[in-house]
Amino acid sequence: MSNNSLAVSVLAARSPAQLDPATHAECLQFIRTAIASNDRQTALDIKNVLAEVCQNGYADRAAIWADLTRTEQQNFKELLALPPIALPEPAPETTPAPTPEVEPEPETAITPADAAKMREIALVWWPEMYPEALQSLVTQMFGWGEPARKYSAVQIARWSQGEEELIRYRIGELMAIGLADQYEDDEEE
Repeated sequence: MSNNSLAVSVLAARSPAQLDPATHAECLQFIRTAIASNDRQTALDIKNVLAEVCQNGYADRAAIWADLTRTEQQNFKELLALPPIALPEPAPETTPAPTPEVEPEPETAITPADAAKMREIALVWWPEMYPEALQSLVTQMFGWGEPARKYSAVQIARWSQGEEELIRYRIGELMAIGLADQYEDDEEE
């Protein structure tokens, strides 16, 4: 079943009473408030509220998105995007005690197969699964033997800089979610 026919059947299953115009207007205002705040965390919180409201059938995500201007859409996307990973500042030069020279291990280059896998996740699987099966997307990135297990976040961020904006955004979102999940798992241990 294609996304379009699925969307039509879901909308047909909703009763008109469920789609509340006031909720629609309120959702638009939430997005505009997030944009005005220019705060990523506020935007993420609003995105989660919108996902829940739309998933429960009280508003239509596509209709809300269509009622935003292109500038508003772009601003909201930018707020939700993973901020670029800042490389650490070099330490100030001091005269440390001599240490034995150890050659650092070279960074493993992202293989063409893993690059293709990440592009496929971003361009093929994301539209099929987001937001309903978001955890499946994260698993495709962070599962055993998958790209986020093979390469550091810095390597993936560097690789994504050479990709189109949509891939950068989607891979960045998955990395942020997956790394947050890993952090929470580490905290529980």
